[in-house]
Amino acid sequence: MSDSDNTNRHTLGLTWVESMGGPLIVVAVSVLHQWSGCTEDGIIVGGTDEPDDYDRACAVEGPAEAISLGDAEHVSALVLGDEPATTCYLPEQGAFVRWLGAGS
Repeated sequence: MSDSDNTNRHTLGLTWVESMGGPLIVVAVSVLHQWSGCTEDGIIVGGTDEPDDYDRACAVEGPAEAISLGDAEHVSALVLGDEPATTCYLPEQGAFVRWLGAGS
């Protein structure tokens, strides 16, 4: 994404985020302490058979999916999968917008 693309998006008053290749993960502040991320006990870093939160997030193949956090089955996060697209949240619409097919 070019600097001019970022300037155009910020002119609209929107905050856009992007990843360095991994999935974007939405976690409510109230349960953020449950997020364990990528750990040495997980598959990607630790080479074990037990997936951690980051492993479960990376396993999402569709555009979005809810995953459980840690050992708590009733606590979840939203994974914006498919590709690491630049994304923003529109609170008035309760929707995420992902920048997928345009240069600016």
